[in-house]
Amino acid sequence: MRALSDPDGPLFSLGERLFDVVVASVLWAVCCLPIVTIIPATGALYFVAVKKVRKNSGSLLSNFFGSFRDSLRIGIPLTCVVLIYATVMVAAMWGLNGLTEIVVTGTEDSYLSYAAMAMLLPLILVLPYLAPVVSRFSLGMGSLLKLSIVASLRFFWRTLVLLAIIAGSALLLWFIPYLIFGLPGASAVISSFLIEPVLRAYMPERDPNEPAPWYWE
Repeated sequence: MRALSDPDGPLFSLGERLFDVVVASVLWAVCCLPIVTIIPATGALYFVAVKKVRKNSGSLLSNFFGSFRDSLRIGIPLTCVVLIYATVMVAAMWGLNGLTEIVVTGTEDSYLSYAAMAMLLPLILVLPYLAPVVSRFSLGMGSLLKLSIVASLRFFWRTLVLLAIIAGSALLLWFIPYLIFGLPGASAVISSFLIEPVLRAYMPERDPNEPAPWYWE
């Protein structure tokens, strides 16, 4: 009974973290509504998942909106680039597949369709890393994309698991929309256990004479 009433006990701590996951999920959904803010919102969700939910550092609102605001400058153009690239590649596949239905298979059009599919693959591979990298590093768009691509290939098996988590979460949200009130945050927390070692591999070494940043604690 004492554990149930102790505000420093494990049950209160669990309840607080579940509450943070729900609130962060709702904030993410709202901040994604403008579409062009999807990557900044997802980066802020990841930031909260690691700093607040896992490490219990800072407040949820200040963590979320601080990260969201700081990543808008690079996050909005990056979101636009990703959406335009994906739209063009998917449209090319659909269009070229339509052409192959009325021409002989193996013609130039079918090869172009396969080329469009191949060009979409790098975007799929970097999806798990774009938002976390935006939330952690101050990089230009070129460096950010390069880091995400290299990480996706260097940690390929982690990438596959992360893509499975993203795909599974998307399917669950499609069939059970009410899961929006918790699933995005829960997925971010679970994914962070795979992503954090990747991010740490590209961080500068800690200076023992200076206080450790929160992500090294």
